[in-house]
Amino acid sequence: MVDSSKTVLILGATGLTGNLVVKKLFQYSAISKVYAITRRPLGLTHDKLVEIKVDNFDSLAELKLDLVCDIAFSCLGTTLKKAGSKEEFVKVDQKMVLDFAKLAKLHGVYGFVCISGFGANPRSPIFYNRIKGLTDDGILSLGFPRTIIFRPSLLLGNRQESRPAEFFSIQLVSLLKKFLPSKLGKYLGSDVDLLAERMIIESLSMVQENKIIEAPAI
Repeated sequence: MVDSSKTVLILGATGLTGNLVVKKLFQYSAISKVYAITRRPLGLTHDKLVEIKVDNFDSLAELKLDLVCDIAFSCLGTTLKKAGSKEEFVKVDQKMVLDFAKLAKLHGVYGFVCISGFGANPRSPIFYNRIKGLTDDGILSLGFPRTIIFRPSLLLGNRQESRPAEFFSIQLVSLLKKFLPSKLGKYLGSDVDLLAERMIIESLSMVQENKIIEAPAI
């Protein structure tokens, strides 16, 4: 049975997937409050939404919040190119994500839902995949009753900011997917709307289990 008054804590709500997750959460009667930790305004207004403004995400694990939450969504992520260096990439995609997970644990979260990446593997020779895999392992080690990790491929959706190369890649993948079987096409790109919806559905389950959902299953 689904509890009718679940509260949510989310990081990365200004991003492509996170912003969509927040908007979709408003539509669920099972969700009573959405607490979004953010550095800049979301530009959204809803009686379920509470924005928690912070100057930066460097000390998330030390943040003191006067609340208890049931579900946490980690939608924070970057790319090597956007981060500017391997050190900055690790800071965002590993340290900040793990700090948020620790914060969620301290505030009573039952179900932790996280966006990782296709090919994540802590033993991968590919830097990006290795960091994603190490982050996944770190989250699992915290022992939430329910941990759901999504590993999507290239996210397909309407981005507020998109570089020419990224725009071209998205357009190409979207075109190729039209000519490929559905499951095979999901290796190339993941529909962000389907991802956001699936994240919420999985978060509402009270089954005590951990799941890693790869791109073809999204």
